[in-house]
Amino acid sequence: MALYDNLEGSRLKAEHFGRLIPRAEAIAFLFACVAIVADIGIIVAASTAATLVYSQLTGVNVDISRQRESALVLSALFVTFSLGGDVYRLKTLAILSAPKIAMKWFVALGVFLAVAFLFKSGAYYSRGVILVLTPIGLAGLVSSRFLIARAVRQTLAANHVPPMRLAIIGIADETEEAVRHRLSDEPSVHVASYVALGSTPDLGRLRDVIALSHAGRIDQILVAVPWTHSDVIEQAIVELRKQALPVMLLPDLQSVEYISRPAQLGPLPVFELKRAALGPSELLMKRALDVSIASAALIMLSPLLLLTAIAIKLDSRGPVLFRQRRHGFNNTEFRIFKFRSMRVAEDGAQIKQAVRGDPRVTRVGSFLRKSSIDELPQLLNVIRGEMSLVGPRPHAIAHNEAWIKMVENYAQRHNILPGITGLAQVNGFRGEADTPDKIDARVKLDLKYIASWSLALDVKILVRTVAVLFFQKQAY
Repeated sequence: MALYDNLEGSRLKAEHFGRLIPRAEAIAFLFACVAIVADIGIIVAASTAATLVYSQLTGVNVDISRQRESALVLSALFVTFSLGGDVYRLKTLAILSAPKIAMKWFVALGVFLAVAFLFKSGAYYSRGVILVLTPIGLAGLVSSRFLIARAVRQTLAANHVPPMRLAIIGIADETEEAVRHRLSDEPSVHVASYVALGSTPDLGRLRDVIALSHAGRIDQILVAVPWTHSDVIEQAIVELRKQALPVMLLPDLQSVEYISRPAQLGPLPVFELKRAALGPSELLMKRALDVSIASAALIMLSPLLLLTAIAIKLDSRGPVLFRQRRHGFNNTEFRIFKFRSMRVAEDGAQIKQAVRGDPRVTRVGSFLRKSSIDELPQLLNVIRGEMSLVGPRPHAIAHNEAWIKMVENYAQRHNILPGITGLAQVNGFRGEADTPDKIDARVKLDLKYIASWSLALDVKILVRTVAVLFFQKQAY
């Protein structure tokens, strides 16, 4: 088999390859949380120390509780700027990036002083304490990162990172034997599944891999099919692109030297056909935004939620909340929460979309749908990790199964968490999706959002959503 003849004898140099980071999402998230908590603790502790030092040097009695409150604001600014600057990424934590830390520290101090000046709150904090805090805080932050960097490097060197669970798509038993042998001494990779498609494409065998993907039992898929079987590769890739997991292609090693920048899967050079929509640090930033805003919104809107629940109970029979099965990230099924706005609670194989003047909509429900108040319980889905504030809108499973056959790339909407609002919704696509053109337009905007995601884009969409709720009335 030409594809594997040179697995042992390849003289390709390691510097020709990028290095694929092993499955490290859990460890990256852990160290990011440790770094964030450490930064907040150090800034607060440094502020306390600076207050005591300043008081001893000048004899001025400074209110230490006020300085601690100022330190909490300063630490929040520092963490926010650091989240937006890759400071908490695993590869950054693994090195002592003192210049980055110093830059974020001085930016946070500058913004803090500017805001304090604008709001004329200079009497609330001591400028002398801030002056003493500046070097003490920076020294503490850099020292903390030195210890964290050592811990990260030791953890990775000791192979404490859980191995990446790999599913291999091949042609024959020889494929499995060759690839397994090459990966046998690689602790960062565990072959969780192998599927042989056969020289004649048998895409029904891919269902096993897709089922493992949906069950969360694999982290990456490797297409290890000889390039002479291009029809098998092509059809396999068409199906696998619909999944949320990264998909890699094992190259023909006789020709790989003519192709630039392959990645590395343990000792194997591979080509990345599809990457995860968001990396670990991006997921962390998006999740932090979701939890903070959703939690605050639930608290502030609690009186409105209570009044809405009472109005629903007084208006018609039935539960306050309506729950319906939807497909979320990686096609995982969950139940979405909404305030009940209809006299029926459909969740079967066929679900009729709401139309203008729909007799199923209650009197209170009509107002809730037009104002989108019926969507507010989805903040609970956000807290539970089933949804995000911003993302492709999840559709009823019955609609999903119909539209996935009608619209190309529809399944790629599930590569990230669904959202309460999204790029499609703020561009006029709310309400009924009654034509293939409308569905296709929504999908294109959803995929554009996934491809161009940033924290700033999420904030922009949230702000635009408020304007849409006031000025557009497409929901009914």
